[in-house]
Amino acid sequence: MFYVIVNNKSIDLYEEEIILPLKDYSIGFDTYFSLEEIKEISSKRKVNIIINRFMHKNDLISIKPIIDELNSIVNLFFIEDLGLTNYVNKDKIVLFQSHIANNYNAVNAFYNIGIKNIVINNDLTIEEIKEIRKNTKANLFIISTSKTNLMYSRRKLLSSYYDHTNTNGEMIRNIKEMISKKPLIIKEEDKGTVIFNDKITSLNKYFNELEGINFIVNLSNMNNEEREIVMKHYKDVDLCNYIDIDDYFFNNKIIYKVGERK
Repeated sequence: MFYVIVNNKSIDLYEEEIILPLKDYSIGFDTYFSLEEIKEISSKRKVNIIINRFMHKNDLISIKPIIDELNSIVNLFFIEDLGLTNYVNKDKIVLFQSHIANNYNAVNAFYNIGIKNIVINNDLTIEEIKEIRKNTKANLFIISTSKTNLMYSRRKLLSSYYDHTNTNGEMIRNIKEMISKKPLIIKEEDKGTVIFNDKITSLNKYFNELEGINFIVNLSNMNNEEREIVMKHYKDVDLCNYIDIDDYFFNNKIIYKVGERK
C-alpha cells in the first residue's frame, strides 16, 4: 500500500492514502494542517496524520486535548516521540523514529510492547530490509521516495550561526557537505532545524523484492518539476529513468548504526 505525505492543501490531487503533518507539532514539511482542517478533511475521506516533533513537557500537555479529538477520526498516527503512546490508541500508532528501527530486534522489541506498525530506516540496504521483514510480525512501512531527512535538532542552527557571525541569511539554505560534496538542504522552522539530502532518494527499482511492506512518498522539499515527476511515477519501478535519484544506502551497508551493540 502507498501513503503520501501531502505538500499542499489540494487534497483532491491525491488518490492514495494521505498523511497530513499536524500544525505546530510537526517539522520539515511544506504544509501543515490544523485540527479544524483535519476534522473537515476526515469528513470526506480517510485521514492519517504525522507528529514528528520532539516533545517537551509543555508540548505533551498542549497536544493531549488535540489527540483526544483526533483519536476517533484519524486512521493512523505516525509519531516520533514515545511520550505520545500514552495518548494514542496502540492499534493506531505507526512508530516513525529516524535511525532507530534499523534491525529486527529493535522492531520486535516495539512489537512486544504493543506497537505493531513501524517505519523502518531508509538508510538500510535492501538485504537488511528483507532480513527485517523475514524476522518480524510487525506491519512495516518505509519511505520509498523523498528527500531524505538526515538530521533534526530542536536548536535553531541557522539563526545561531547568523548571530555568531553577525551575518544575515535565509532560513532555508542549500550547502555542500565538505567530504562527499553532496548538496544538502538546511531548513529552519520555529521549533528547530532539519537537514535533508537535496537529491531524491528512491527504492522504486526494488519494489518487486519488498512485497508486504507499505511505502511512504514524502513530497516536501522538492521543486515543482521534481514533484510533478514523482507524482506521476512514484509507483513505477523505473522512476530512475525519469528523474535523477540516489539509492546509495540501499546498496551500501553502514558499518555502525544507532543502537547496535558491539
